[in-house]
Amino acid sequence: GEAPTTAAGVAELRARLEAEGTDAEAVRFRSEPLDDALRRFLQARKNDVAAAADQIRQAVTWRSEFAAACVRDGKAACLGAEVEEVAQFYAGAYAGHCKEGRPIWYEQTGQVDVHALHCLSSDEKFIRYHVCLMEELQDKYAENSASFGKAINKTLSILDLQGVTMAKLSSETLEFVKKIAKVDSANYPETMGKMLIINAPGIFKFAWGLVQAFLDPRTVSKIEILSGPEVWKPRLAQLVDADQLPAELGGTGPPCLPTINAFHKVTIASGTAHKIEVAVTANDILRFKFFTYAAGDISFKLVLIRPDGSELPLVPHAAYSADRCSNGHCVAGEVQCPEGGTVRAEWDHPGWWSREIACRAYKVEPAAPAPAAAE
Repeated sequence: GEAPTTAAGVAELRARLEAEGTDAEAVRFRSEPLDDALRRFLQARKNDVAAAADQIRQAVTWRSEFAAACVRDGKAACLGAEVEEVAQFYAGAYAGHCKEGRPIWYEQTGQVDVHALHCLSSDEKFIRYHVCLMEELQDKYAENSASFGKAINKTLSILDLQGVTMAKLSSETLEFVKKIAKVDSANYPETMGKMLIINAPGIFKFAWGLVQAFLDPRTVSKIEILSGPEVWKPRLAQLVDADQLPAELGGTGPPCLPTINAFHKVTIASGTAHKIEVAVTANDILRFKFFTYAAGDISFKLVLIRPDGSELPLVPHAAYSADRCSNGHCVAGEVQCPEGGTVRAEWDHPGWWSREIACRAYKVEPAAPAPAAAE
């Protein structure tokens, strides 16, 4: 088995970093003692002091530059899309803490829609968004460390595989997961305290049995594969108090995921249309965004219907080919309404085959006025 990380190993790593002038403060979480941070990196490199020092040097630069820029830009700018849009296709959030004080990350992994994520954003942009979430985790660690009176630097992750299919476990999806895991292992090592994979179908459990032989035994020991609610609910009750468990998992805590979807996701049969209507007043800004599945083309128009029933075209009816609205692309735009009435966004498909589409049209709410400056 692997030798435990010793205080002597941590001291040797600290001395090495100091001798070469590396300020390791940048890799610790705000509430985390420096030695605990060094211990995480040392564990990740199997107690190899030289390898841990090398990883820390790289992580110091990465967190000081790349991660700091992500936080400065904010989640929406990192994604290049609204956070609520992406949350519909990658539903995950922090929710309460376990009995040990570790923040809980709950993710509906089985519902992740990588096609939608690639139409709205990209792997590179999503990684920047993920970095924002990891940096935000520092606040959770600090808050829980203060509440529990001890240093907390690990999470309890709950991955829900409800709805997963073999099609969703594509090479595209696995590549997406690997890119995120690579960022975390290099810059936020050893932050997983425990992971529960719930609602795991039989095929996943079989595959896990084959895969775990190739994984680090320390990692495997932290992961539990649980099938239906009759298995995972009692296990969660052992680990988490009911008031810290989100409503999605049957707890008495508040829901942690959005309850309203940003996009309409519909199938448009040949010769039919899908419409969204929005009441507007003069000068309102209306935005629209859409993409299709299975490399489908679609037609779209935006009209203003006046109170007297007459129509004013805002975006003329046009066909959008798959290379504009699918496979890594989406159509987005905004218009200013010249007068009041009802704006109708309409998608139609005259071809033989039906089209699956995700679409939205909404009024941009004016920003809240800035507080008045003090006299």
